[in-house]
Amino acid sequence: MSVDQVDELQGLVERIGEVVLSATEAMDILSQRMDELIQQVQVQEQQIEQQGKQIQQQSYQVVALSSAVQTLAENQDGSLQRLDQLTDVLQRFTSLMEQSK
Repeated sequence: MSVDQVDELQGLVERIGEVVLSATEAMDILSQRMDELIQQVQVQEQQIEQQGKQIQQQSYQVVALSSAVQTLAENQDGSLQRLDQLTDVLQRFTSLMEQSK
């Protein structure tokens, strides 16, 4: 091999080495970016999971509130009926009082 050929081969080897180093650096950067994206996705997944739990908890609270409102309405109906009965009794009592005068 001549000196020119050796120099040419040495230049090629250097360029190949530079390309390999550049490709390795690019792969490292891409790997870091992928890790960052994976972390972001994991954070978003956790946030979505937490939101789902909050929504589920809120739905339980709505059901409990609906049940409480229904119970309150039923109790109010019963109280109104008792008030009507008490009003009738008081009216009769008042009538009897007036008649006894």
